[in-house]
Amino acid sequence: MSIQENEISAEISNRTQAKKWRRIAYLCLILLASLFIGYALYSYLTYETLVAYSNEIYTQIDDKFLWMLLVGFVAQLVDGALGMGYGVVSTTLLLSGGLNPAVISGSIHTAEMFSSGASGFSHYRFGNVNKKLFKALLIPGVLGAIAGALLLVYAGETFSTYIRPVISVYTLLLGIRIFMDAFKEKKKPEKT
Repeated sequence: MSIQENEISAEISNRTQAKKWRRIAYLCLILLASLFIGYALYSYLTYETLVAYSNEIYTQIDDKFLWMLLVGFVAQLVDGALGMGYGVVSTTLLLSGGLNPAVISGSIHTAEMFSSGASGFSHYRFGNVNKKLFKALLIPGVLGAIAGALLLVYAGETFSTYIRPVISVYTLLLGIRIFMDAFKEKKKPEKT
C-alpha cells in the first residue's frame, strides 16, 4: 500500500472511532438525564399516589377510547407488516364500532401525522424522495385534506347515513387493492 492509501484508511478509522465515541457520549447523557428525571419523579410521586391517579384515570376512560386504542394497535400491525393499510384498517374497524366519520378522520389523521412524519423524515434522510413529485403533490394534498376535514365537520353529522356507505365501499376497494399488492408475486431481478 502506498502512503496515501494508509492515510486514507487511518482517516476512515478515526472517523469511525469518533462516531462511536459520539454515540457513547449521547447515550451517557440520555442515561444521566433519565436518572435525574426518574429521581425527581420518584421523590415527588410515591407509589400510592401513582396507584390512586391511575385508578382515577381508568374510571374516567370511555369504552370507545379503549376500542380506538385496540384498533390503532391492529392497524399499526398491518401497516408494519405490509407497509401500508393503516388508514384503511382503522377506518373500517372504527366505522364498524359506530363512531362518527368526523371523529374517525380526525383520530386517524392525528395518529398518521406522527407515524408518517417519522417515515417521511427517514425517507428524506436516506435520499429516497422524489422532490419533483413531492412539490407537485404538496399543495393539492394539503387542499384536499382541508376540504375533506371541513366536509366531514360540517356535513358529517347530518349526512352520516349517506357518508358511511360511501366510506365503507371506498375502504373495501382500497383493502382489496392492498391485499392484491401484498400477495402479488415479486419479480426477481435478472442476473447479468
